[in-house]
Amino acid sequence: MNLLTDRLDYITISNIAFGNMVNCMANLILGLLMIRALTIYDIKSTLDRKISPFFSASFGAIQAAIKKLLEGGLITFTEKVENGRNKKEYSLTETGRSSFYAWMREEIIVNKFNNDALLRVFFFGFINNAQRIELLSGYIARLKVEYDEMLGYQQSITIPPHFEDKRDLVAFQLASLDYGIQQMAFEIAWYENLFVKLETGKY
Repeated sequence: MNLLTDRLDYITISNIAFGNMVNCMANLILGLLMIRALTIYDIKSTLDRKISPFFSASFGAIQAAIKKLLEGGLITFTEKVENGRNKKEYSLTETGRSSFYAWMREEIIVNKFNNDALLRVFFFGFINNAQRIELLSGYIARLKVEYDEMLGYQQSITIPPHFEDKRDLVAFQLASLDYGIQQMAFEIAWYENLFVKLETGKY
């Protein structure tokens, strides 16, 4: 085993994964800016409230994507003072708008997702059954909390009359939210089934 080589391989894989995240985040930001100009905090807030059912990212990934978009001339910004603080508000350039539409027209590829919970299950054979049950119990409880929050958000949504001209935009955003909720429901059911198997020893 070559620790240096293994470490470099890990760094390379991590950089590729982060690069893919940045590319995906860059397109997401372009899409959000198609709607209106946003600060980085607006972008993060929108991610947390509307897009978290199927996509999540840290401030670091958002900042890296914004840097890439600025360097490519796809977005620009204006500075403003709000509550005594300087803020940068980002908006699309024509190049950015064209880039977004080009991405939207690309063939949709099958994208393998990263699922830390499923990765743990893959290696459950290395820990005892009591530890498996404890881990799954906590994970299922957290899934249910998130599911209830998403469902509550969906049920609280009202469409203002002045959004009538954006009916298609809203409809597909709601469809994406519904996907996230149904995916979460499936995940809860799947892990609950596995939990029963672990408790009964029939796995």
